[in-house]
Amino acid sequence: MTGAVTHTVSTAVICFELTGQISHILPMMVAVILANMVAQGLQPSLYDSIIQVKKLPYLPELALGHIR
Repeated sequence: MTGAVTHTVSTAVICFELTGQISHILPMMVAVILANMVAQGLQPSLYDSIIQVKKLPYLPELALGHIR
């Protein structure tokens, strides 16, 4: 779950360091990568949806060609 929320692989590394079991690193990495793929498919994210529902101000996405 934390891998999907944070969109990082570091959560698997943190879990590996907490357990100290090298045999757990591969299943954790696979689970985090799959969670990231599922989270990427479910757009907009939960946080973006809450911002839109509450009509809070947020920065718009910029196109890469417009950055100077």
